[in-house]
Amino acid sequence: TPFLGDDQEQKHKEEQSLGLEGIPKAADKLILRALNKKPSKRPDLQKFAFALRSFTKYKAVNTVKSSSGGLKVLLLLIIAFGGYWGYENGLFVKKKKKSRKVMREVIDNSPRMVLIESEIPEIDDMYLFQDVNFSMGSEECGSDCKTVHEVELSDFYMDVYEVSNENYLAYMEKTKTTPPGLNDNAKYNLWKNGRPTERILNQPVINITWNQAKNYCEHFDKRLPTEAEWEYVARGTEGRSYPWGDISPDPELAQFEFEWLGEDTLYEVDYFKAGATDEGLFNLFGGVKEWVSDYYDAKYYSNSEPKNPMGPEAGTKRVVRGGAWAEPADPVYIRDARAPETVSELIGFRCAKTLVIPPPREIWVDSEGNEISPPVEESEQLKSTSSTMMTSDTTGLDTEEPMESIETQNNEEFEDQNWEDSSDDEVWED
Repeated sequence: TPFLGDDQEQKHKEEQSLGLEGIPKAADKLILRALNKKPSKRPDLQKFAFALRSFTKYKAVNTVKSSSGGLKVLLLLIIAFGGYWGYENGLFVKKKKKSRKVMREVIDNSPRMVLIESEIPEIDDMYLFQDVNFSMGSEECGSDCKTVHEVELSDFYMDVYEVSNENYLAYMEKTKTTPPGLNDNAKYNLWKNGRPTERILNQPVINITWNQAKNYCEHFDKRLPTEAEWEYVARGTEGRSYPWGDISPDPELAQFEFEWLGEDTLYEVDYFKAGATDEGLFNLFGGVKEWVSDYYDAKYYSNSEPKNPMGPEAGTKRVVRGGAWAEPADPVYIRDARAPETVSELIGFRCAKTLVIPPPREIWVDSEGNEISPPVEESEQLKSTSSTMMTSDTTGLDTEEPMESIETQNNEEFEDQNWEDSSDDEVWED
């Protein structure tokens, strides 16, 4: 430390110090005061600064004998002032090192906010199809499906199974809706007294109108698939002729060209595992045809939208897709249509759903990554400070700038200051 104790200050007064010749007593005293180790012995920093200015401004060093003495005095005064300022600001105080461990604990234990990406939801008995691009239609088709066109689909789910009689019964009892319609041919009405028999519970429901199918899907926050979605699921990206590939159907793969046997006619919705798609969807060919959402137009493929086609805006028929138990084994790119109010032993349905991923959510976690409640921010009262400056255009009084006013006041205090120390009988004048 550069500061002096009382004994060093006294010794300096009594002995001649090299390099200090020619320094006025007032300047010498000011330097010693500034370098005293006891803060109480040192002059106020503001007064010291003005005293320093005084020595240069008011020629307080006029007793210096040599031409270089003034520069030397000024240099010493600046050094003294620098040391004084450094002590006041803690530059010569040894600081304690902060514990790195403590700092890490503070950082680790601080709650922090993180963004959690929403997971893609899994839905029971539905399969999610993503990044869909495929060629719809087939050149082998002789009529309304001959125009091959590229289609892009947004991500969507499709039911693994067709809706069964048991499914529809549970929905009907919950919503108090009507049972399937009555077929014109009574032998096809398998529900008895408004309920399915035990034998047919897991068979696909039939005699369902398009609106009944639509309402069922919407009740479960689903919808009927579009014709494009249905064809992609049945044919895949490779454009196969049947759900399982291009091999011609046989009774182990699907039910077709069959005769009516009452309750024993249709197979269960999960029966033909060998005829399922690679993704595991059952009965997209054979058994029953399926309602889709689109209106039917024989020329629609020529005007279809390239992304998420929804079918014509209006029409008199709705599209049905897939073969039925009593029909020949036509490939699954073949189209068909029925009036929406049709009640048929050949038609059932399944549902689809558009994938909607919720946006990322913000959560607060602790140091261990556990979710916690958001910290409550302390309400801070707004503190406003206002300063007014007295100005008057009518009186012609000019208001001084703040810094100039402070400097003038301090100069006056410095000039009025009695630099004689009555306690030590030490005189600051030369």
